[in-house]
Amino acid sequence: MGTFDRTAAIRAMNQVASRLTDMVCAAADPGVRVPATPEWTVAETYAHVSTVIPRYSQGMFTFHGGEQVGADVALGILLGELVVHGHDIAAAVHRPWPIRPDHVELISQGLTPIPRLAGRQPGGGAHGSLRGSTAGPGRAPFRLRPRQVDHGSARPGPA
Repeated sequence: MGTFDRTAAIRAMNQVASRLTDMVCAAADPGVRVPATPEWTVAETYAHVSTVIPRYSQGMFTFHGGEQVGADVALGILLGELVVHGHDIAAAVHRPWPIRPDHVELISQGLTPIPRLAGRQPGGGAHGSLRGSTAGPGRAPFRLRPRQVDHGSARPGPA
């Protein structure tokens, strides 16, 4: 992994946030439950994403569990929030949610400095993953896990 590209992360967040907002606004029923988080509706999941954005505007960011990461790298985590919850909402409203390979890389870089998510705690390991296929020509399946992007482990199809 190279140096974290803050400009690329901000551009990616703007793209994904715009797509997410358009999808939620076009949803026939924002009260439908989200399969990945059945306690939340589409509208509640979108509200959750909206409330986490202000936490990322500080010089240092305290992630769940107290880990401190620099705000620049935390942009990768925020992009991950947008992508993962966008994926969840898309499943609920039966819409495609393509994920770009460069976004996967930025998310992976954002997760890397968090020891708990990177599996460096006793008995640790990955605490979750996202499987999907990247968008565009030459679609490639991937599984995003902390500290690595495993290309080729997902089933083909829309993310």
